[in-house]
Amino acid sequence: MLDAYAVEAWPDVDEVWPDADEESRGLAVETIVRLAVGHIVQPVASPEESARRIAAITARIAYPGGRA
Repeated sequence: MLDAYAVEAWPDVDEVWPDADEESRGLAVETIVRLAVGHIVQPVASPEESARRIAAITARIAYPGGRA
């Protein structure tokens, strides 16, 4: 569903995550989007804290090993 967005928003995915296949990339992007929507619909923290936490998990997915 979000594969086209993943390619556009994360063009260097092959460089950063060389073992990622299209399905894995799509699942990662979909999961991050759903996580963001979940924090909007049912917030458990401030918007700033939610954004910080979502950014942290996104960086961990996008840059395993701490490259971010």
